[in-house]
This record gives sequence, C-alpha cells and structure tokens, in this order.
Amino acid sequence: MNKTFTQEDLIRFLYDETSSFENNQIDAFLILNDELKSHFLELKNSFDCLNKIRLGPSKVTVNNIISYAKAIEFVPSKQFGLIDFVMN
Repeated sequence: MNKTFTQEDLIRFLYDETSSFENNQIDAFLILNDELKSHFLELKNSFDCLNKIRLGPSKVTVNNIISYAKAIEFVPSKQFGLIDFVMN
C-alpha cells in the first residue's frame, strides 16, 4: 500500500512529532521519491532559518525601559492615598 505524505506529515517529522513507524515510512519515501525529498529539504531549510531567529527585545528597547524606570519616582498621594508618579 502506498502512503501519501502531506506537508503536515513532513512538518510533524521535522518537529519529532511522528511515531517511530511514521519515521520509518517517511525515511523510506524520502529515499525513493525525489519530489518528496526536494519538498522536505525546502521545509527543513525554512525550519532551520526559524530556529535562528532571535526572540526578544532589542538592546534599544531594553535601554529605553531602563531609562524610563530610572526617570520616574513613585510617591504616596496625600489627596487620594494612591500612588502618583513624578518624572525626574
């Protein structure tokens, strides 16, 4: 019986979300099917690029937040009993 693999199957394979049985099937098909192998290599390239993306704020953003935090002072409000902030 010939199995047809979808793009979703290949993505699951890349993320190690397939069973060992599915892994064996996909491995075998990648060896035999040049079109599937080509598609898989394109997905793998995209997968590798995604893993290189730096997630997090830039240094400029962090410095802006730190500067803002240093520039404010919190004081109790005599009128409302709440806290107001005053920029230095």
